[in-house]
Amino acid sequence: MKNTSRERFEKLVAPLYFYMMLSRRAYDKYLQNKILLHALNIFSANEKIVTLIESQPALIPEELIPDAIELVNHYGIWMNQFREFHQSQPFTLKDTYIFHHIDHLSAFPKDAERRFFEYYHQLKKELTND
Repeated sequence: MKNTSRERFEKLVAPLYFYMMLSRRAYDKYLQNKILLHALNIFSANEKIVTLIESQPALIPEELIPDAIELVNHYGIWMNQFREFHQSQPFTLKDTYIFHHIDHLSAFPKDAERRFFEYYHQLKKELTND
């Protein structure tokens, strides 16, 4: 079981934590200056999160599967909307980019993110104590 926990941590949980923190940092910068440069950094981090979750579903703890689905769904909506907007007109990195929700079902699932962060800290602590 410890090998499975370590494998889960190394192949899924720790990388997800890193990319989610990267996405948060990019979003913080975006909130200060809503330009395409920062939106592209959010997009890049979010794309890595989705790829990681979709490529390692067997490593997702059962209790976090609904959260993983919520995150992938949100990122999918956001990235599709971003691609459409970005491809609809020419932009430079310094141009303003404002994200608007198309519907009320696309808000970021903060609780899902929080539960992943809690799981990361819990598993890291368990592995450190072993």
